[in-house]
Amino acid sequence: PPQTLGRALGWNATVAAVAQVVGPVIGGAATAVFGWRGLFVVVLPVGLLAIAASIAVIPRGPSRAVTREPFDVSGAVLSTALLAAVVLALTPGAGSTPWLPWACGAVSLVLAVTFVAVQIRRTHPLVDLSLFRNRGIALVLAAVLVNAIATYAVTLLVSLYGQAVSGISAVAAGALVMPVAIGTVVAAAAAGSLMLRFSPRTLTATGMGLNAVGLLGVTLLLSPDGGS
Repeated sequence: PPQTLGRALGWNATVAAVAQVVGPVIGGAATAVFGWRGLFVVVLPVGLLAIAASIAVIPRGPSRAVTREPFDVSGAVLSTALLAAVVLALTPGAGSTPWLPWACGAVSLVLAVTFVAVQIRRTHPLVDLSLFRNRGIALVLAAVLVNAIATYAVTLLVSLYGQAVSGISAVAAGALVMPVAIGTVVAAAAAGSLMLRFSPRTLTATGMGLNAVGLLGVTLLLSPDGGS
């Protein structure tokens, strides 16, 4: 219901933010014990637990007849292949030949065009591209993308900076980025109540402004020699 939508979205963001707090610490510990492959060891049981919890907790649909849309298998396969090609194209030293990243980049372009063409023709696409015709929705999605890139880039780059430049351990690097996640937890918990008092335009503009100030602070304080 509209009166509880803001609170529900706030709880959803809170759960994701809590995972950001716990994730770097557990990931740092797993990396210290098992090496970088330990990250994938940790993710597997968490994913299986999430699937089991979803089956047990999420309520079933209404008993009345509902329209069932077929799953877009071709879109899922194309999107998976596209993401894999992009990751390989952007990964330094991927493969044993220097031309592999360039080849993956070319393949990703072909897959992107193919994915868009397939999605446009399908009645029930994996990604409804018609949403981008709405200027408001397109701008919101673009803002969310830019904000997510900025937020997760800080978590990634600061942890790598701590290890490569300052020489701290993987566990300490995980603890180093915890303030980002803690701030997200606090903001997400307050978002539901704030949406009842302030307009979405005011909240999003204020949040993006604070994010920009924080990013500027990181840029000005970090130095190449590991000091601040």
